[in-house]
Amino acid sequence: RNSETCLMRYWIFCVKNGMERERTLRNLIYKTITFFSSFQYLSNVIFGYSDRHFAKVYIVLEKSSKKKIEKFLKENLGFISFCENCLNKKVGLYEKCEVCNSNFKIIGPTYLGKLFDENFVRKSLENVKYSDVKKIFTKALEDFSEDYTLPPITFNTHLLAKILKRNVKSIEYLKNELKNLGIRASKSYLDSKSIRTLDYNSLREIFLK
Repeated sequence: RNSETCLMRYWIFCVKNGMERERTLRNLIYKTITFFSSFQYLSNVIFGYSDRHFAKVYIVLEKSSKKKIEKFLKENLGFISFCENCLNKKVGLYEKCEVCNSNFKIIGPTYLGKLFDENFVRKSLENVKYSDVKKIFTKALEDFSEDYTLPPITFNTHLLAKILKRNVKSIEYLKNELKNLGIRASKSYLDSKSIRTLDYNSLREIFLK
């Protein structure tokens, strides 16, 4: 999980950023799909999960054309810019944080695509017998809706409250406030303390009310 190990094992530049479970899972997927792409296999992510000290991903490999694999990699791989000062995160390569003007740290290259196939999860949920597994699948579907693809960044509400010197606000409250502003957000199925959204500025303003 430290930056040196991440670079050595996964060839990814990484820093602690408040989304360790998500980061770990996405880095694992990145290493897996790029490895198999060199043998001309397209990787279809079926389900990924990260908890405590482990990460697991289930992938279906499909022998495919070079053009299709290149298109998949172009659409699903990229970078995340992270500000250690104010915890801002943005998808893509940025130099300066627009909130506090600090230099961004770069995370990546990493996987930015879907963490699970929603149809697979729904079908599995109908047949699963174990309550713990059912709970995981249910949380995953709550982190997804038909018109809302999971953004690859989350914000830990406890860390955000600490750095902004405010009380911790519930995920539901933050989701509703963002929704009232026309901004989509969801609760991360990988971390109950984290909210998933692309609009850090609005999230920060809600905390500062």
